[in-house]
Amino acid sequence: MKTRNEDKPASQLASSKTTLILGAGASRPYGFPTAAELREILVHKQARKVGAIVESIGASVEIWDTAVRFLLARHGDEALKRFQHELFWAQTESIDEFAQKRGEPFATIARHAVAAIFLQCESSAYLDGNWYRLLRRFVLQDEPKLPDERLQVITFNYDRSWEVFFWRAIQYTFGLQPGVAYEILAKLPVHHVYGSLGELRDGSKGTVVEWADTKPEAMEAAAESLHLVSPLTQGLPDSVSEFLCDSEFVFFLGFGFWPDNIALVAPHISESNAIFASNHNLPRLTEQQVSSQFRQLKWGQGWTVEECLREWNVLPLASKWGRV
Repeated sequence: MKTRNEDKPASQLASSKTTLILGAGASRPYGFPTAAELREILVHKQARKVGAIVESIGASVEIWDTAVRFLLARHGDEALKRFQHELFWAQTESIDEFAQKRGEPFATIARHAVAAIFLQCESSAYLDGNWYRLLRRFVLQDEPKLPDERLQVITFNYDRSWEVFFWRAIQYTFGLQPGVAYEILAKLPVHHVYGSLGELRDGSKGTVVEWADTKPEAMEAAAESLHLVSPLTQGLPDSVSEFLCDSEFVFFLGFGFWPDNIALVAPHISESNAIFASNHNLPRLTEQQVSSQFRQLKWGQGWTVEECLREWNVLPLASKWGRV
């Protein structure tokens, strides 16, 4: 595993490399729940509160009933109720933390639950505007090519909204066949730390689960593509950590800064990196703790991801590939 060489000056690093590190807040504008909202849906203690969450993300009112049918068919009523009861009283920050600490059989139920909820969120997702469109201005210019040698995405999210947005943007901007556009997209490194709901088209890296496929067999396949427990033991792949080490700019977008997640990326970040982080609805105590670890970090002013990217105006993409 490569960690940052503190003695290596930034001028000797590969020029203009950028890493985007995405948390749940980055997908929230497109119709996906945050970690806290997902927990609320899964424990399902307050139907009115769950209903408000589902409405706010634009998901179907049937999302929980559909997920329950899927979960009951695989685990039964007693196991599901025990899972909900213990998830509630564990009071963990996220389903990932709960699965990591408890292991089986809860980890399998958690994977099935996540797959059932998020595939339905994909079916209702509205991939329009916001920060994806803003980023598109920088990364998709006059030719059907993404800056795959200068940009990587590390996402702690399960959904594939980032990939689908840019896949379709490439396809419809240049009038390409879906397969051709996907090959262009696939060149840009996107690493899902906890796994994703599956490969979108090319099955060379895993099982293909089509976007927004809510059939039970798709939910089963998507669950197999998730690995909620393994990231802490496996760490980041070498290619991902090396790119992060060599990145001139690092952006934490919609990130909640759960300590175990920070522990995965922190060894590959040093004072040579320019670090920026959005902080919409982020507790002040969390900001203080993270700032003590990354002293050069620049926060937003309570801004959303889109507001941060506009107000900072320091994306290396802006200076290298165009301007807002």
